Amino acid sequence: MAVEYSANGEPTSYENVSLLCLDQTENNRFYKFKVIDSASFLSRVQTYAAAHEGKRRYDIAGVQLVYADGTVGELESKDEKVAKTYYYTGFAAGCGNDSGAESTLKCEIDDLVTLSLDVHPTYYRPEGTNGTNSYTKDCLYSVYFSVPNRTLAMYDRLSGVSCSWIKALTNWIFITGNKTIYDQIFDYIGVTEFNGLSTLPYGFVGKSVEGTEIVGYNYPNETKETIDPLTYCFYAEGGDNAADSYVLESETLLKWMENYYTRFANDEEYMIVDGAAYTRFSKHLFATYNVHTKKDVLISADEEKSLLSQHITSSWWQQIWGESNVVSSKEFDNIKCIQEVTASDREKEKIDFCDSMYVATGDYDDFVNFYDSETKKDKTVFLMRFDIGTYEALEATEGTVKDSGFLIGLEDTDTNAYVCRETAYLDFQVIHTEFQKDGETFIVPVVSSPIDVVSGTEPPVHTTND
Repeated sequence: MAVEYSANGEPTSYENVSLLCLDQTENNRFYKFKVIDSASFLSRVQTYAAAHEGKRRYDIAGVQLVYADGTVGELESKDEKVAKTYYYTGFAAGCGNDSGAESTLKCEIDDLVTLSLDVHPTYYRPEGTNGTNSYTKDCLYSVYFSVPNRTLAMYDRLSGVSCSWIKALTNWIFITGNKTIYDQIFDYIGVTEFNGLSTLPYGFVGKSVEGTEIVGYNYPNETKETIDPLTYCFYAEGGDNAADSYVLESETLLKWMENYYTRFANDEEYMIVDGAAYTRFSKHLFATYNVHTKKDVLISADEEKSLLSQHITSSWWQQIWGESNVVSSKEFDNIKCIQEVTASDREKEKIDFCDSMYVATGDYDDFVNFYDSETKKDKTVFLMRFDIGTYEALEATEGTVKDSGFLIGLEDTDTNAYVCRETAYLDFQVIHTEFQKDGETFIVPVVSSPIDVVSGTEPPVHTTND
C-alpha cells in the first residue's frame, strides 16, 4: 500500500505493510486483520488528513496472503489484487473525540490503477572468478516480466522498479559422484555432531587451487570452516569424475530447501528475519541465520552493473607456498539494470543470447517461451538485474576418515566431488513501478506474488581427474 504522498496528495512510494490476523468466521470465508505497526500507520494517515480537509486516504494494491497445508515449511504466498483507493471521513459511533456522538463515518472508493506482473528469476555467472580468491565467482541475479504495450504507450519509458527481498548466504552444498560415500553421508543430513549415532566412516575437505583447506565435514584436521550439520547432499550420476561436470538446476535446489523440514529437520529452529522467526526455512540451510532483514530497493533504469572474470592457475610448486597466478582477466561493464528485450535479441542463437543478455543457459528455453507468449499478447518483456551475489565452489577430496597412527586425515580418496554455496534472495517481490513522461514521474503499484531466487550450482573453476 502507499506509504508516502506528494504535496498534491498522490502516492510516491508503496511498501508491504505487515498484518496480523485477529479472527475469522467458522467457515473461513471472512477474516479480520490489523496493521501490526499501527503507530507509524496512524501517523501517516493523520498527516495526510491534516493537509486534505480531514480525508484519510488508503491506497491498497493488493493483499498478500500465505497459504499453508499444515506442514512446517509448506507455505505459499500469493498477492491478491485489491486495486482500490479508500477515502474516509468522520468516525464510527463513539470513536471520535466525543465518545457519545453518533456515527459520522463515510467512505468513498475509487479504482486504483495497478500493474499485475508475472515475475520469473534467472542469473548469470562469468566463467572465471571475481578476484577475491581462486574459488569465488560473481553472480548477477535478475528477474524478467512483461508490461502491456497499452501501459507503456501512456509514458515515455519505464524508469524504475521498487522491490524487496531477504538476502541470505546458503550453507555449504555437497555434491558427489561416489555412490558409496553419498549413501553413507545422506543418512547424516541435518545431524549435528552425529547425535551419538554410529561413527560415520567418510568425510571430505574442500580445497582452494593453492591447496588451502577451506571447509571440512567429518574431517579430523583443522580447516577454516567446519560443516555441522550438513544440510545439502546431492548425487552426480556417471561414475568417475561425474561431479566435475555436474550442474544442479535451481529448481531442484529450491525444492530441496522447501522440503528440508519434512525430510530432515530434527528441530523447529527457523531463520530469523527482522528479529522474528521466518518459518519457511530451517536456520541450518543458511550460513548466518539470525541477521537477515527484508530489504527495500529502488532499481533505476539509469543504473549499471559490472562483473569480473579471472582465470587463475597454481603449479605444484606454487601450491607448496600457497600461491597462484592470474593468467587472464575480463570485465563486463555497462550492464543495464533494466533492459527491454527486443525482437533482434530474441533472434540470437542460444549461447550468444545468454552471454549478451546475461541469462543462465539453463533458463534459455523458459525465457524465450515466455518472450514468445507475452509478445503475442501485445506486451513488452523486460529484464531487471537487481543485485550481484557470490558463488563459491571448491573441489572436494573425499574418503575414509583416518585419525590414528601416522595418518590423520583421509585415505582411499578421490576428488569426484565439490562443495559450493551461494547467495539466495528469498521472498523477492516487485512493489511498484515508476514511469516517466515529459520529465514527470508516475508511480504505478504492482500486484505480484513473491518468489524465491536461487541459482543452480556448477563445478568449480579448477577440477582434477581421478
